[in-house]
Amino acid sequence: MFDRVLIANRGEIACRAIRTLQRLGIVSIAVYSDADKNAEHVKAADIALPLGGEKASDSYLRIDSIIDAAKQSGAQAIWPGYGFLSESLAFADACEQAGIVFVGPTAQQIGEFGLKHRARELAAQAGVPMTPGTGLLNSLDEALRAAEEIGYPVMLKSTAGGGGIGLTRCADAEALQLAWESVRRLGEQFFSDAGVFIERCIDRARHVEVQIFGDGLGNVVALGERDCSLQRRNQKVVEETPAPGLPESTRTALLASAVELGKLVNYRSAGTVEYIYDAEQDAFYFLEVNTRLQVEHPVTECVTGLDLVECMLRVAAGDSIDWERLQRPPLGAAIEVRLYAENPLKNFQPSPGVLTHVSFPENVRVDSGVTTGSEVSAFYDPMIAKLIVHAQTRDQALVKLREALDATQLHGIATNLDYLRQIVASEAFTQGSVWTRMLDTFTPATAAIEVVQPGTWSSVQDHPGRPGYWDVGVPPSGPMDDFAFRLANRIVGNHASAAGLEFTLQGPTLQGPTLLFHSDTTIALTGADCHAELDGQPVAYWQPVAVKAGQTLVLGRAQSGCRTYLAVRNGIDVPCYLGSRATFALGQFGGHAGRTLKVADLLPISRPELAACTTPAPERDPQPLAAGLIPEYGENWHIGVLYGPHGAPDFFTQESIDEFFASEWQVHYNSNRLGVRLTGPKPAWTRPDGGEAGLHPSADRNAVRDTIFDASYLILGLGDVYLGAPCAVPVDPRHRLLSSKYNPARTFTAEGTVGIGGMYMCIYGMDSPGGYQLVGRTLPIWNKFLRNSQFKQDEPWLLRFFDQVRFYPVSEEELDRLRDDFREGRATIRIEETEFDYAEHLRFLAQNATDIAQFRERQAAAFSEEVARWQLDEQPQPEEIVLPVADAVDDGALAVNADMNGNIWKVLVQAGDEVIAGQPLVIVEAMKMELAIHAPQAGRIKRIGCQPGRPVSPGDALLWLEQ
Repeated sequence: MFDRVLIANRGEIACRAIRTLQRLGIVSIAVYSDADKNAEHVKAADIALPLGGEKASDSYLRIDSIIDAAKQSGAQAIWPGYGFLSESLAFADACEQAGIVFVGPTAQQIGEFGLKHRARELAAQAGVPMTPGTGLLNSLDEALRAAEEIGYPVMLKSTAGGGGIGLTRCADAEALQLAWESVRRLGEQFFSDAGVFIERCIDRARHVEVQIFGDGLGNVVALGERDCSLQRRNQKVVEETPAPGLPESTRTALLASAVELGKLVNYRSAGTVEYIYDAEQDAFYFLEVNTRLQVEHPVTECVTGLDLVECMLRVAAGDSIDWERLQRPPLGAAIEVRLYAENPLKNFQPSPGVLTHVSFPENVRVDSGVTTGSEVSAFYDPMIAKLIVHAQTRDQALVKLREALDATQLHGIATNLDYLRQIVASEAFTQGSVWTRMLDTFTPATAAIEVVQPGTWSSVQDHPGRPGYWDVGVPPSGPMDDFAFRLANRIVGNHASAAGLEFTLQGPTLQGPTLLFHSDTTIALTGADCHAELDGQPVAYWQPVAVKAGQTLVLGRAQSGCRTYLAVRNGIDVPCYLGSRATFALGQFGGHAGRTLKVADLLPISRPELAACTTPAPERDPQPLAAGLIPEYGENWHIGVLYGPHGAPDFFTQESIDEFFASEWQVHYNSNRLGVRLTGPKPAWTRPDGGEAGLHPSADRNAVRDTIFDASYLILGLGDVYLGAPCAVPVDPRHRLLSSKYNPARTFTAEGTVGIGGMYMCIYGMDSPGGYQLVGRTLPIWNKFLRNSQFKQDEPWLLRFFDQVRFYPVSEEELDRLRDDFREGRATIRIEETEFDYAEHLRFLAQNATDIAQFRERQAAAFSEEVARWQLDEQPQPEEIVLPVADAVDDGALAVNADMNGNIWKVLVQAGDEVIAGQPLVIVEAMKMELAIHAPQAGRIKRIGCQPGRPVSPGDALLWLEQ
């Protein structure tokens, strides 16, 4: 047996092969593209080597790169899997020339069976029943004559095709003429072979195939048949063994014909002989031979107990094979379904992205290349996993399969999971009466809401959100207006924990090209008054509203209040993160995909009958809300507060505090979910500076650098700037650099940034605003998907109270690599268990008291000098001249008014410009977002009455528009 084997593949099949290699004690060598550097097969392998590139043509199809990787790693053999180079004659030849064993059939077998017209010749020679057809065709005229003799409909096929490429059904001569050049072109484009041939088309055909295995010396066995009839666009979706409803005599003849074909060529390794089966005539016909292991091989392994990868390795290595075991009859029934990252409601278009939650049941076989946090690449096939069940009978296997699918959880991107649930529950599949084109007319339905326009800031929230994590910097999130949100759930009868939607300022338009709600349901709208229409008809708030599948809900801007809520019966089905479904957009977790809603998002509605559903079922029938419970949203609010701790006389004068409580405060336009900023009287302070939290650096650049690397920072708090960010102070007072904070704060600070504020050190746990002085960047201290073992289970924060942190210098290139490796678990940091001895610390302070005091004196003197320089540099600033918003009404012109508090960020038009209805005219900054004011109608800009930088309030006229 080999010592080292390279796997020339990726994803689930590479992971599956690695398991066999590791069980056999063989060193597994993975290769990967740039897009796959964090993939599961890379982590699972003993050795992983980069191929470079992202597209398959630049990586997994590069024969030279894979041969080089095999030589570099000392691989004795290459196992190709399926797809990519698995059926490449050139690759098999290149392996042989390099002295590396190709784990598969011989190059000659790959070449002959790879050309379908040659495969037909061999099959006929072996006595395999043939579909009426032709050899290679030389012209369209020849094809038309042959089709007339065979009889329409016919299949026009590329001789080198595969995976449904270069395969077209032609119902008549006209269709054949239209398809001729297209099929030839596809063959040339994908397989470098424009050869084509014709076969009779059996419209209600089943696809049945036989798994064969040979030793290359004339010994060939059939390991049972598989029914792969359920296909979509000629790609298999569900596979099973044995084929249901197949007469035993037919099965015997089918297996025997496959064996005869294998023996004819002394077939080596695993292969599949595929047939078309005409159930009405009980007749089977040769289709093609796949000279590789098939995607659906697990069902054969389930009923035979064999490991086909191990069998392939043993034959390739020249080891003996247990032929007696290979000839045992299969036992039981097995079914496989393929899970794809694709959207059935969007014509199965691929849906790449991050899987925010992945969970499979434990009592079934799952061949998968993903886990929670895996990114599904846009560069490769969208299959992410295969789910396989095995039982004594087909009926038992079918029950097991349905239960397994109902328990499977896939979140973050659209998948075909619910589509598969519906297929295996269909009457046709239950009875085993399927055919290859059945799914063409199978219309999937799903309980979901499709987002066409997301609005300004829309998110999934739940109540009470995520309490209990403030001590590590995780805010509770949840609905800002929790009363209105809870009432919405009550109206539709939901359990109190059900997730709903929060819309800020401007609601979304929830609709696909023709659909919005993809199933009948009941909704309720509450919160801010925001005009809503369902298929053009006004929708009332604070009461249940019945919605039919295909109806469209449109929300406008909030007229009073700020946030509108939508509850849907059963709730929105999103995974829990740290105990809540609420979205924390800055932290990039919770809700749908850890963010606010985007165009084309598909929001599943919870289905309590499924084992995968974690939302409790509704508690009552929908019912309107009593009028007395409906809140009123005004513009003046009286808020009770707790006084302190930063009050008079330590920080503010008593007069300033009195004025604080006596004054009216206005909500600043840049208030948002992070906090409500108020504008009002300027405070009067009782101290000239902020003490140790407000001084400036008092050492030069090199001294600061040395101090940062010499210091040991003791963590006294977490979550200073969210997500486990430490508030840490140097243990040695002589290492305490004193610095001011930015005021106003930066709008952006990169995750991993190290900052100093006052004497405190902080590491930013996420991209966020910030005010600390920046001194460097380090590793991520928050691991959202817990992909590094140094983070505790269910605790994605690295640091703990009273930890001590030390830094060491690295280059920018090293940091980039270490950050990625640490996030993905390929790198760790040195963690030493120590004990902070407070008594020893006091002794240290006493022993160094003189030096510490001298350090503080120098620091204070430097600060005094710097303050003096500030005072010298201070120059009186001219008062900002703000032009008032013009409020005169122009006769015959339509005033376009502001409808929110904000600040004019940009005026996009000039007087005299012609505009169309819906065109953006002015950008207003509010809630740290840019919101457009659109033209209500077409016309010409007559006059502009606003300017950038000026605050505006609802009703202020911004410009005038005339027709």
